[in-house]
Amino acid sequence: MSSLQLIVPLALASAMAAAIAATHRRLPWRFAARLLTATIVAASLAVLPAVAILAIGYVAHLSMLGGVVEWCQDALGAHSPVPPWLGLSSVAIIVLGTVRVRAVVRSWRSVRRTDAGPPEVICSRSWFAFTLPGSAGRIVLSSALVDALTADELAVVVSHEQTHARHRHDRYVLVADFANALLPIMRPLQRRLLFALERWADESSVTAASGDRNVVARTIARVALAHAPVPAPATGLAGLGVAARVDALTNPRTLLRPNVWSSAVALGPVAVLMAAMVQVHHLVPLIGALCLR
Repeated sequence: MSSLQLIVPLALASAMAAAIAATHRRLPWRFAARLLTATIVAASLAVLPAVAILAIGYVAHLSMLGGVVEWCQDALGAHSPVPPWLGLSSVAIIVLGTVRVRAVVRSWRSVRRTDAGPPEVICSRSWFAFTLPGSAGRIVLSSALVDALTADELAVVVSHEQTHARHRHDRYVLVADFANALLPIMRPLQRRLLFALERWADESSVTAASGDRNVVARTIARVALAHAPVPAPATGLAGLGVAARVDALTNPRTLLRPNVWSSAVALGPVAVLMAAMVQVHHLVPLIGALCLR
């Protein structure tokens, strides 16, 4: 396996991710969220096998192991020693990523809810509104927030959270959290996805405000000013980019020929997935060797 076979898929994944990240605000938000999620998955599939190959290749050439895992070299095609700085970095990414993924799973399970029910109001002097992960889509509001908002503003908040629950935005968040835990370089894409999910919910809330975008914008800005922190896996109204979201609501941009844009940009994840297959191709012999030993 040549270094070019590793570098090309990684470079393609990076280029496609950068292109989609730069154009996602020009797309319908529902589509943008799904496209960003697909990009995160595709880029992870392109990067992770390369990291695994480098880590295993480095370990397989360690003299202290006495050739115990030399068979890995043949399975992977990694006959040349991996530079220590690259091999150790890859091993560290795998180890730390595994630890971080376990933390994400524990955090998600600790707040997941499967018991359906109406929005839950918790007695608190803090302002907060969020949707817990899980099939129930439980919405949690603070009593202080409910008391402070007008009926129209409260309708906007509830509609926003119902969008998160109805479309299972927690699944999108979980995918991004996994990718970021394994590969911190996915953080920019993760943040763009979270922003897209909030914009998706913002636009859905316009209906609850009888089409008055200014009411939605004012509500988001008002709540965000006093909003308390929420559990990490939860999705809430006062998420990322409040100023940009308010601007997008009050100054909506129209996209020319959205179908053409969407089709063109959607080719990005497909190209990245094709590049990822190059990496997976080298892991298949290793998996087969592991199963047959």
